[in-house]
Amino acid sequence: MAHDRAALVGAARLYGEAVAIVDPLRARLWAECGLTVPQLRLMFMLREEPGSTGSLLAERFGVNPSTITGHVEKLLQRELVWREEDEQDRRVQHNYLTELGADLTGRLERAAGHYVIEILGRLTESQLARLTEALGDLVMAARAGPAAATHSG
Repeated sequence: MAHDRAALVGAARLYGEAVAIVDPLRARLWAECGLTVPQLRLMFMLREEPGSTGSLLAERFGVNPSTITGHVEKLLQRELVWREEDEQDRRVQHNYLTELGADLTGRLERAAGHYVIEILGRLTESQLARLTEALGDLVMAARAGPAAATHSG
């Protein structure tokens, strides 16, 4: 499927701007929580994959396990996560969100969701329908297969 390169670049820029709409809100909320972006990403990952080990988290983040250990330690001190030793191998630690950590990630997600819904409410019914259809198309295209990671152009 051939497309005009300028049209693709224009769409990609608009997509980036759209994704960034919630960034100022997130930055403010993160600052209020006193957490770093990696710590929050870690918390959201633990919400999605409870019991993840440090090795798995390091692999997903593309960092050394010691980096993850540092982030987890800080979250442990703030009582946002808890650890449990593996029954078969005591050297392996499984990480989980505490109730406080789960509440915090939920509040952050709801705040961002309300913000986006408020913005979407400014669209006409026709605009909202077009956007919904286009986003559905984008999600289907993404699920059709992995995008090639190229750095040309």
